[in-house]
Amino acid sequence: MLGNMTKCVFANLEALLSLRDYQNPNSTVYWNPETMCDCKLPCEETTISTTFTLARAPANVYTVMNSKYEPTTYNCYTRSNFGNSNSCISWYQQNSVVVSVYFETFDYLSLTETATYTMSTMLNDFGGQLGLWTGFSVITITELVCLVVMMCLYGIVGSRIVRKVNPESADGDWRIVDVKDLREELDNHEYLDREQARMQQLRLRNNAMNSQY
Repeated sequence: MLGNMTKCVFANLEALLSLRDYQNPNSTVYWNPETMCDCKLPCEETTISTTFTLARAPANVYTVMNSKYEPTTYNCYTRSNFGNSNSCISWYQQNSVVVSVYFETFDYLSLTETATYTMSTMLNDFGGQLGLWTGFSVITITELVCLVVMMCLYGIVGSRIVRKVNPESADGDWRIVDVKDLREELDNHEYLDREQARMQQLRLRNNAMNSQY
């Protein structure tokens, strides 16, 4: 309690009733600890919990602590400056205390606070939502870029590229075999067309000569 403050007792009802003004937001003395105080949690805090037990002391057979004046064998039943042992025990009960301080346990509890929603988690969620709503991903965009680059390269240097056929695999390639057959068929048709044209010319020439005679 601060030095300029007085203890509030139930007898002073006016002081107790005045506390209601601090709960009224329209009051000039209103104070809200949640908004007006910047009380942040400490980064590190050590808390030691204590427990205590009480017992009646001294016991019926009580030995005074060792000192340079009295040995440890002194107690209220052997050597005493009191009239009787009960007076000795009663005096020690009223004018002395036995304090035993010890650690209950050597275990400790460490609480570590970590961020639940980190920057990496936020970026992962953002990437997932972006891929869900737009239908694009990094792989899709990369494939589109590669496709555009390949089309541009083919348009620029594609006509200059000549594919060489391996002679060893040319006979077994059905595509090459089909091309050969098609070429032979076209050559045959071309030969037949030339022969027909030549025969037609010979026929017309013979007919012209026969008509003269």
